[in-house]
Amino acid sequence: MSSAVTSNKKHYRLFLASPGDVPKERDAVEDVVNAFNLRDRRGIHIDVIRWEDHATPNFGRPQEVIFQNADFQRADIFLAVLWSRMGTPTGKRNPATGEEYVSGTAEEIEQALRLIREEKLELGRFMLYFCTRPVSFDSIEAARQVVDFKRKLTDDRGALAQEYETVDEFKLLFNNHLEDIVQRLRPIGEPEDFEKWTALVHSLEKRRCTAILGPALSDYILGSRGEIAERWAQKHEFPGLPLGQEQLPQVAQYLSTRFGFDFPREKLEEHVRREMRDRHDAVLRHHIRSAIALKDGETSPELLEQAVERRLDTMDLDDLISVVGTDRMKKDPLEPHSILARLPLKIFVTANYCDLMSGALRLAGKHPETEAYRWKDSPEIEWPPSIYETNPNWSPDVDQPLVYHLFGRLSQPDTVVLSEDDYFDYLIGLHRHRSEFPAAVNGALSRTALLFLGFEMEDWSFRVLFRSLMSQEGSSLLARHPHVAVQIDPREGNAHSPESIRQYLEHYFGNSKISIYWGSVENFLRELEIRWWEEEILHEE
Repeated sequence: MSSAVTSNKKHYRLFLASPGDVPKERDAVEDVVNAFNLRDRRGIHIDVIRWEDHATPNFGRPQEVIFQNADFQRADIFLAVLWSRMGTPTGKRNPATGEEYVSGTAEEIEQALRLIREEKLELGRFMLYFCTRPVSFDSIEAARQVVDFKRKLTDDRGALAQEYETVDEFKLLFNNHLEDIVQRLRPIGEPEDFEKWTALVHSLEKRRCTAILGPALSDYILGSRGEIAERWAQKHEFPGLPLGQEQLPQVAQYLSTRFGFDFPREKLEEHVRREMRDRHDAVLRHHIRSAIALKDGETSPELLEQAVERRLDTMDLDDLISVVGTDRMKKDPLEPHSILARLPLKIFVTANYCDLMSGALRLAGKHPETEAYRWKDSPEIEWPPSIYETNPNWSPDVDQPLVYHLFGRLSQPDTVVLSEDDYFDYLIGLHRHRSEFPAAVNGALSRTALLFLGFEMEDWSFRVLFRSLMSQEGSSLLARHPHVAVQIDPREGNAHSPESIRQYLEHYFGNSKISIYWGSVENFLRELEIRWWEEEILHEE
């Protein structure tokens, strides 16, 4: 048995192997690991070992120098990322096959597999990723080497490899994989830090649990709201705060004041369309090509591509988001909306502008209804129809759940709560018209366990939502149920120490009986689902 299984060590080394054609993925690995080190409270710390940090001048074969300086034999986790080329040959032959290693990355992968065979590295800590982005014409021959290498590993030797297209997709998949590995890194006998599991599973059993979805859950679709704010601030010369410290409501207020009410909403739609094309172009094109082929049969490549371009330019935002979201959920069963859709929840309250949750529920075989809170009385706003207008007695259940949008939807830009004035109008409307919340939503927000997923402390949406919950009629009933806030982490670059931030958050929520789970949404939901199904199996027996 590997010594890593029984050791109580809490400092781990992740060796990152890749050629130089994936610099953004390499930076993404650093970002994910740094974020993990910041939020983890079990004392686990991971160091990323990159070959370029250890390629120092020395005597001997360069790859051997890297192995020695990086202390490769002591790697606890191994990660390899490949795309359009293998890299430079190392001048050494594989003793098992007699073939020359095609590159340093290939030699590193082979050495990692040797450590697995010698039980010095756990198989579950070996991660292999291949990028499927198109390559340039000049890179085709080099890319064939990657394809051949992948085939030998996966087909001939049974290695498991994960494919991805965009850097954001890689970042999400790697984050999920790392969280899964970290769960197994916990030393044997170490107690579980989070004490609310039993109460949460009980709430799920009794159908008294409500998910409240924050903006971070849709970042892989839209980009973060902080990124949007920074881009707009830079482009439109937003005065005041240093670049990178702006918040979207502040910048949207500036744009609305300077250019009119519709301007930031139109810019938001332009931003989403551009992000969808930049991040998910291949997924969208594949979907459209398949749809055209089914409808029209064979057509020439030129005409097909022209039709694809026209369709991309005219697709509704909801359709674009649905295509990308569905693709992600089918590829990644640990995508948060997918896990939530499998849990026995009746109501999903969302602060997101897009509706990934309804799509996930439909994929899970459920039949959701979608509603939006009418936060402003204005003839200029065309609110979507409500099921309560046609069926006032309708009530959500697990098979027909309700997805309730608190801050508007992209498909109706006028309904989006975006600027500071919008949030002020929202609070005024909330005070005057709280009774317009469906009774089922009001009851869920005061009489069930609440799961806050994917918020940050700086989010205006979170602060408005949280304070309104604390001031609502019946808020005293909240103390009867367990509530959890997941991944409400400080922004990167915050000047305060992580521990002081944690203490502040725990004090902030402590008065409201909300526990903090320090970890990713994916990790929390995966653990919750496992515990839920274990309880269901016990009941069946």
